[in-house]
Amino acid sequence: MSKIGVGIIGASPLRPGWAVAAHLPALASLPDYELRAVATSSEASAKAAGDAYGVPAYSDPSLLIARPDVDLVVVTVRLAHHHALISQAVAAGKMVMSEWPLGVDIAQSTDIAARVTKTDLWTLIGLQARMAPSIRYARDLVEQGYVGKVLGTAIVGSGIAWTTVSDSAHTYMFDAQSNASLLSVPVMHAIDAMQFVVGDLTDVRATSAVRNPVIRLADTEQDIQSTTPDHLAIAATLESGAVARREFPVGDQRQRWRSGPDLASRQPPGACSKPVRRARRGCRRGSAGHSVGI
Repeated sequence: MSKIGVGIIGASPLRPGWAVAAHLPALASLPDYELRAVATSSEASAKAAGDAYGVPAYSDPSLLIARPDVDLVVVTVRLAHHHALISQAVAAGKMVMSEWPLGVDIAQSTDIAARVTKTDLWTLIGLQARMAPSIRYARDLVEQGYVGKVLGTAIVGSGIAWTTVSDSAHTYMFDAQSNASLLSVPVMHAIDAMQFVVGDLTDVRATSAVRNPVIRLADTEQDIQSTTPDHLAIAATLESGAVARREFPVGDQRQRWRSGPDLASRQPPGACSKPVRRARRGCRRGSAGHSVGI
């Protein structure tokens, strides 16, 4: 079986992003895939990428898409460019892996889905949390009945990037029109993981606010106005009837994401005693319920 040729759009080593941090290292460990080309946003970064990765590099992504040895196009650029690049790749008959979110809005996402439906191409959206070992382990515990009846689940974290200090390269994240927001990026990644473990949300209620309207750009020492909410709270009911809570409070990078959801459950009397900090320790006798932290 021949290797699948991969072309990555957005792999500049001059300003490393997700492609450099995650996609390239992962690709190097997969024997059935091979990096064939990369594309960046300028001639300078394309030259640096070609030198760094030892493959053809382009400042025009259409040249990468047109290469006959590229079977899979990986889109890891700003959200504003997703629709055009994915549409072009699909039209060229290429498989596509796109980072989340897929499009700026529902209209773009629906249009991309319609284009793909007319083909037999394999495509993938990068909602990778469901592939994390801890998340898959949590799902196994629920499916196997280890935690009993799931009564509720809650995740609390910070958006990390949406703080009072940023840099000029990320000003678009504070413009609500770009939709590269706290809600569309980290919150939706987390909700996808939550639904993967405990089931789909049904009735959803949410509120958000811009609590830090002024953002300082550290590299230019200038201030910009933010129109993107930096505090979000969601309450919902799962298909099972369990209650879900998701909160992103105003904070800074010292706040930590939890590695997975907390699953509150009820067990028969005598099944467990104290809360189980690690699921691998199993149940103890003496209590009517326990929580499993993954």
